[in-house]
Amino acid sequence: MSQEVIDLLKKSMARIMSQEVVNILNAARSMELFAVRQYMQQHYLLTPEHQKLVKKLRKIAITEMEHCEALAERVVELGGDPTSKIAQEIIHGQSLDEIWRFDAKLEADTIVKYNEFLDELRQLNDHVSYTLLNLIVDDEHEHLQFFHNQITS
Repeated sequence: MSQEVIDLLKKSMARIMSQEVVNILNAARSMELFAVRQYMQQHYLLTPEHQKLVKKLRKIAITEMEHCEALAERVVELGGDPTSKIAQEIIHGQSLDEIWRFDAKLEADTIVKYNEFLDELRQLNDHVSYTLLNLIVDDEHEHLQFFHNQITS
């Protein structure tokens, strides 16, 4: 096999691997976009008597927005198009207790999924995307702890 053919195969494999990474990052971005919309919706509906909780929920939503931005920037770096699709429909009409339970489950499920994504990124040898997603997972653990604390208080 000529060196030219080998080089073409390498480039083709790199493009395929890059697209796999973009797909992973866009899946994560879609999940983050949902969290932003869900948390903002919830924060608008909480009553003034829950002002401290409203501020924290808004802060978490803003952190999720920052995750969306970082994921989009990485997708663009890889030559992809950041998704604007939302992972699921917003849930309306939740009580305060339902909000905390829903949000805790959302964060827990997100952590599980992101850990699967991290395994895939490790296999694809994309250290930059791996590091980015790993930092996001750290934030998700903090969010999960906050929601669990609301359930148990």
